Amino acid sequence: MKKRFPLLKIRQSGFIKLLLLLRFQTFTLLLAAALSIAAAYATLRIPLLVGRAIDCLVGPGQVDFHILGRLSLEIACMAAFGALAQFNMSLCGVVASYGVARTVRRKIFHKIEELPPSYFDGRQSGEIAARITTDAEATTDGLILFMTRYLTAYAVLFFAVYHMTSISVNLLAIFFVSTPFWVMSRRVIADFSYEYFREEGKARGTLAGYSEESARGLRVSLAFNRAEASEREFAALDETLGGASFKGMFASSLANPAMRFVNGVIYAIVCYYGAATIISGTSNNLNAPLTVGLLVAFLAYMETAGKPLTEIMEIKMEMQRATVGVERVFEILDAPSEKPDPPDAVAPTAFEGRVEFDDVSFAYTPERPVIQGFNLDVAPGSLVAIVGPTGCGKTTLVNLLMRFYEVDSGAIRVDGLETRQIAREALRRGFGMVLQETWLKSGTIRENLAMGAEGISDEELWRVARACHIDGFIRRLPAGLDTVVSQEGDEFSQGERQLLCVARVMARNPNVLILDEATSSIDTVTEMKVQSAFNALMKGRTSFVVAHRLSTIRNADVILAMKDGAIVERGTHDELLAKRGFYYDLYNSQFPAPEAGGTRRF
Repeated sequence: MKKRFPLLKIRQSGFIKLLLLLRFQTFTLLLAAALSIAAAYATLRIPLLVGRAIDCLVGPGQVDFHILGRLSLEIACMAAFGALAQFNMSLCGVVASYGVARTVRRKIFHKIEELPPSYFDGRQSGEIAARITTDAEATTDGLILFMTRYLTAYAVLFFAVYHMTSISVNLLAIFFVSTPFWVMSRRVIADFSYEYFREEGKARGTLAGYSEESARGLRVSLAFNRAEASEREFAALDETLGGASFKGMFASSLANPAMRFVNGVIYAIVCYYGAATIISGTSNNLNAPLTVGLLVAFLAYMETAGKPLTEIMEIKMEMQRATVGVERVFEILDAPSEKPDPPDAVAPTAFEGRVEFDDVSFAYTPERPVIQGFNLDVAPGSLVAIVGPTGCGKTTLVNLLMRFYEVDSGAIRVDGLETRQIAREALRRGFGMVLQETWLKSGTIRENLAMGAEGISDEELWRVARACHIDGFIRRLPAGLDTVVSQEGDEFSQGERQLLCVARVMARNPNVLILDEATSSIDTVTEMKVQSAFNALMKGRTSFVVAHRLSTIRNADVILAMKDGAIVERGTHDELLAKRGFYYDLYNSQFPAPEAGGTRRF
């Protein structure tokens, strides 16, 4: 059965968790709340003082100036105190808002760093980025809104009802007749708009992800003449977002006129009944007669109480978005982190390079196993090449070796130590990895090359650049090593970006190398130069090379030909060609093999 009041549930869970998360801001938030209550008290004291001042004006020549003067001074003091409290409350709100937004963003980013890679499978990077920006801001706005305006509205309502009680219980009873109508309309509109704001948050994240994806793949989209199709897809997503936003805003906009209508009707009834009570001279409250001044004060309080009733409803509508933001923030913060290293995990400073796969099995999803019963023993300093068709498990082996994923069964050992007993940081520090995907961080070329090798000298960086044949390319740039790389290095060619990634790994001087299609985007001439640099770098180091270009692995100590997650052939290049089997067919699909009649075997 569907729960009726999701907002109440969120307020009791999401925002409480958010407050616990932001314990360091407790004093500032509580001070803001206290100041909001103080400002409400000072503001609500004034109508009663004004009413008493009106009663001092009995008629011409019948003015009690002594009491009037004292009341006027008290009114001025209350106004000054209320203004000062309001100012300091706003100041605390600004300070808390900045601190909360900063903390939430950092908490989300830190959590993202802790999440296992599997969490991001099937999720758009733009949608994840929206959690750090849009949702974090919405969460902050909601919290500050709750701790200032929301509490202020309730404080104003409380003090207004308190003073109304002291003036006339009968008039207060009339006022309370409107309460059930107000509560019912608030609940209905809040629940009605909540789902639309929830849809809006989801649609906004999807649109952000699509926008980022389209911006990154703009050239590909243009090359395939998909500009119009992309515009149609964007328009459809934007239409979904616009529809959810419109419905949510329309639902929330019903609150104000509904509240004003109810308040207007009750205001007219109270005016009539109060005037009749004064004319009749009926004792109204604790045998105290209702006066014109007190009726004016009561009407002022009723008007004041009507405003927070309306404002609370409006704030509720605004908090719907914040509520969705809180949900989306904690969807990440509450996600299971990557399994921590065991307490007795070791952290070797270097590796000899012996790697063993012992009956390893792994599947991304239980129904589709990728690796089954995989066994491999790699001697230190060996060059192991892994080849096979797409989807056979080549990159999966690399991911398991780096502990991006954990094996389902079996074990992987490095220097006799099971990788699950080695601290991830130490394991990854000893491995150098060049991926097919070229990623550069925003910053200078120096910062990119020195990533993971902090403190490396410029002389060493230039040596690495020469080894990768990019020193001339870097020197031609306006600022050399200090040239700023834009987001992902889009101003460079794919080959240049890949060479920079290769140099970045060389600068780390790792014990074990993993090259996953590391030269796939480099031209043939440059590939030969970089291959010689790789050969020098791999000398004496255990190296794993995932390759589609089989020309780059002819000198491998062992070549593993994989199919459907298992090794179907292993041996040197010449040995596998001599078998004229699976590897032979792969090799001949790239290089012609003379056959009888001049045909080519695949």
